[in-house]
Amino acid sequence: MKAITLIKTEPDYSNVPVGSYYVRAFKSSWGLYVQTFKDGKKTDTKVAILAYQELGFRIEWSLEQARERCKRLNKEKNLIKAKVRQAANRVTKLSSLNETLFPEDLVKAFSKRLEDDNEGSQNHLKKMNSHFLKVQTLCIELELIPSEYHDSKKVVYKWFAKNRISLDYTQKLISLMNRWGHFVSKRDGRFFEPIPPVRGISRESISDAHEGKTGVRTASEPLSPITLQNKKELLSVSNYNFLYITVWFGLRPDEVRNLKKVVVKRNEDGTEFLIVYQSKLLMIEKSKRNKAIPILFPEQKKALEMLESGEVKAPIYKKMQEVFCS
Repeated sequence: MKAITLIKTEPDYSNVPVGSYYVRAFKSSWGLYVQTFKDGKKTDTKVAILAYQELGFRIEWSLEQARERCKRLNKEKNLIKAKVRQAANRVTKLSSLNETLFPEDLVKAFSKRLEDDNEGSQNHLKKMNSHFLKVQTLCIELELIPSEYHDSKKVVYKWFAKNRISLDYTQKLISLMNRWGHFVSKRDGRFFEPIPPVRGISRESISDAHEGKTGVRTASEPLSPITLQNKKELLSVSNYNFLYITVWFGLRPDEVRNLKKVVVKRNEDGTEFLIVYQSKLLMIEKSKRNKAIPILFPEQKKALEMLESGEVKAPIYKKMQEVFCS
């Protein structure tokens, strides 16, 4: 009988994608290879066993396990490549947007205008330039040209809320956006319609988002009457009055700001109540957002007089830090 000759067939690795990892089967083991392509020449390189662990392979695995891991590794590598391409595209897009929305020559001319118009200190001018960088970030993210500012005001307000920008800073940025928009439009001979100040629900949303901000400006201990009295000389009259009202009526800053008109009601037993609109209760209909605070102490009577005088203004965050955290 003629002996049967077994024909050994070698695996075909010619179709392995360029730059991919693949596994070769040996008699009782397997090996990891990487196929690269350079200058029209394909190269297969054996991966050192010491590198297996870093790539997520274990030498004791079966051939099937190694091949399964190889599939995942190539997918991960392709995903990373895709992410790198996307990142590069984003950078290119941002660079293009920056050149379109804020041409270098116009930015230089506007910065010179800010410098010429500055009547404050150099520190004030430095802050203005810092604010203008923030305006550029906003416009590039939202892809807004000056002619779109007004019609996109709600989108801009939402950006402030999303980024938890304070109301005070919001108004400064809007003012600077409008100055830039007017500056560019005048140069181009076009009409410019500014973004109006934030009001209503948008104002409340920005305020609530900022008050819920985490990070450096975390919640502090409640301000006590004694602490406020001890710091009185360091505050302006309007700032002191504002804080005095918040302390003795237990009000949030926005609730004091909304007290445009002082409304006091009296019940049957003669007790008086201050009626306060609670702006934070957005899910409740407006007619039910009022709360009545009993006026029981002489200090509350004094707080009412302060409200009626109109000499009430919220201190800025920097002032609060300076007076109460130093």
